[in-house]
Amino acid sequence: VEACTMAAGWPSLHLLPKSQLEAIGAPGSDPSRPTALRSVEEILGASSLKALPPHLRTAEAQGWVAATIARLVDCKGCCRGELAFLFGVSGKTFGGVAIPPPSGAKLIGKTLEELGFVAQCSVVMVQDCPRDDLNGRLAEIVDHCPAGQADVRVR
Repeated sequence: VEACTMAAGWPSLHLLPKSQLEAIGAPGSDPSRPTALRSVEEILGASSLKALPPHLRTAEAQGWVAATIARLVDCKGCCRGELAFLFGVSGKTFGGVAIPPPSGAKLIGKTLEELGFVAQCSVVMVQDCPRDDLNGRLAEIVDHCPAGQADVRVR
């Protein structure tokens, strides 16, 4: 029996009926399997595990961090860049194979207002800029762009 229960606010997947667990899929290398059923290393990645602060290096702490990240991916659709922003780490080295990269094809043609979050270093096309020489050019976002923000600094 796991220590995480409904009372603690984190229902265990082991509480699901066996038929539902089998329908979701057993742990392994199936990329279609929900993130919550992936291993800690698949979620955090080897480099992220090594970079964790000392108080998060126990197996129990790593399990909690991985479960938190898995819920953000599965429930909120967070990608690598957004998770790196939330945890205050580099997006280039954060996360394992279970953490999805931003889906570029879904973002093409959208304005910043239409997107929930745009990660630092994302490439955008500048439009409606007061500096005409930038309009129509590709540029890299300098800082993360949280939901609802209409303007960003670019380079």
